[in-house]
Amino acid sequence: MRGKGIALSQQPVCNLSWGRAKAMFVGYLGTYIALHDGEIVQRHLCSWFDKDEAHPLTQEELEARGYVRQYVANGRYVFQHAEKGCLSFAHDMSVTHVASPRKNEIFQEIDPSILPDPVAERPLNGGVERNIHQIGIGLGDPGEYPEIFRENRAQLIHLNSEYEYFYWSDGGFFDIKKFLLDYYSEEVYEYYQAIHPDYGAAKADLFRYLCLYAVGGVYVDLKSVIAAPLSTIIKPEDRFLVSQWWHGARQHPEVQHMTYGEYEQYYIICASGHPLMRRIIHQVMCLLRVYQPDMQGTGRHGTLVLTGPIMYSRMIEAYAHEGPVRHIHSLSNGVEYTTVGERGGHEQHTGRVHYSASISPIVQNPAAL
Repeated sequence: MRGKGIALSQQPVCNLSWGRAKAMFVGYLGTYIALHDGEIVQRHLCSWFDKDEAHPLTQEELEARGYVRQYVANGRYVFQHAEKGCLSFAHDMSVTHVASPRKNEIFQEIDPSILPDPVAERPLNGGVERNIHQIGIGLGDPGEYPEIFRENRAQLIHLNSEYEYFYWSDGGFFDIKKFLLDYYSEEVYEYYQAIHPDYGAAKADLFRYLCLYAVGGVYVDLKSVIAAPLSTIIKPEDRFLVSQWWHGARQHPEVQHMTYGEYEQYYIICASGHPLMRRIIHQVMCLLRVYQPDMQGTGRHGTLVLTGPIMYSRMIEAYAHEGPVRHIHSLSNGVEYTTVGERGGHEQHTGRVHYSASISPIVQNPAAL
């Protein structure tokens, strides 16, 4: 990890040790103001570590282009141009201008040195491993599988007897902490632990990415169904399978510009070492580090933006070209979102408050990461 730091609004602007940038202005979706071929652009935080990435624009450089930084509140800023209006980050990664600032026009200032390094690169496996992964976080006794989903699990195992099955939990037989310390580091585990206990869904998001990058296989939500044998879905040459919601369902504003909209994330099929999954992990960790409740939000939408399908979809859209990816149609392959109806998540069947109703910050003390 790079050394810890604080927001530059609280300390003098200075050159970083590797001499690449003085400051970085970041929008709520985890993209920063940059300069590419003389044009202002937005770039994902994870791309900051690329050798040829666009240069982050500082306040002085923006002022030289006619922008005035205006303070909003809580260390948030907008950049106003006398002729163009407020600098705005559109969801499709373009940069536009609007008359009045709203969410897409507000930026926080950070020191890039606070951003975590990407996890260690692993070689891409020569196929999708025969592992099935499910996750149960905060469901009562560690490792105890929820009764309502046991028939679903039995069918999944029966259809795929050649696969090894793992049920991951905090403190169960397949223990998340042990896995993260064995395959990653104490720092990565700290990022996982920094997610508030109310947000088991966000913790499960991060762990599924880390698990698949390390050992590969098939992840599926407890409530979801894969009714066909995996051998009929996965081809020998497959490395990462993706699909999108039917008929444009789940069309959040942040993904409406994508053809067919949001990518399905309740199941993921991926070989270990896939570069796209490494990108996803790094973007999540960067977002966790810069998280502010008034920027990324809380509850359901905050989780979707920070760790879930909105972030996942945007990473696929931006970086699918970096490794072999095949699009499939989930329903025609026997993959179905839920067996228990809408809002049928495991919290509903264990008496827990659903994460979507939480108003707690998603990340506990991000500055300590």
